[in-house]
Amino acid sequence: MDRRGPALLQTDNSQRLQDLSVPTLILWATQDGFFYDDPDQQALRAALDVAVDACKLEYWFKQYGKRPLGPDGVQVDDIGHNTQWATPRRSLAT
Repeated sequence: MDRRGPALLQTDNSQRLQDLSVPTLILWATQDGFFYDDPDQQALRAALDVAVDACKLEYWFKQYGKRPLGPDGVQVDDIGHNTQWATPRRSLAT
């Protein structure tokens, strides 16, 4: 079951991300119930890889948590979507 709202699923920014020209930091948690590793995080990285080649952009991808999201899409026992709230000191120290 997909727990994300229909508006979120209708918006695809991958083309816009390919033109990104500023250094970028992506914080992602293993139990993010809104932006899944596959396909969301994989698509994000693919779009940023295009920007790296086209614009000489640098990006950093920092993952928080160790346990993956369960098959039901519900955060259980690790860091979820609001990474900066769950790990404020670690998020600021990136």
